[in-house]
Amino acid sequence: MLREEEFNKENLLSALQSLDCSRNCPCCEYFDNDTQKCLVSTPYAVDLLEKFIQDVFNPQPYKFEDLKADMYLYDIKKNEIIYLFKPLDWNPIKGLRYSYEKIDHAAYGFYMDFEENRFYPVHVAK
Repeated sequence: MLREEEFNKENLLSALQSLDCSRNCPCCEYFDNDTQKCLVSTPYAVDLLEKFIQDVFNPQPYKFEDLKADMYLYDIKKNEIIYLFKPLDWNPIKGLRYSYEKIDHAAYGFYMDFEENRFYPVHVAK
């Protein structure tokens, strides 16, 4: 895997071109080395792959709006992975009904208030 300082779109584009992609991806044709951007607005493979790599190297905490029922989260404050049964939006209070394993009813879970910059994707856990 590339280290963050080794990664740039030009290296990725060269690697993809060396694979002799037969799909004729327009991004390869319209890639501008000066701006390091694809000159067409559609997100082609190189742009999607760059976003994925940035998400892995620089994960951002979840915003409350990003949370969905039935997902796992890494709680950086408690250093543990939790199962989110359901996000709760009781304006102005936002909370989480959660557990440490998958549950099928809220009665089996716990409650905590949502805190900004506390919950991350699971791959952040070490």
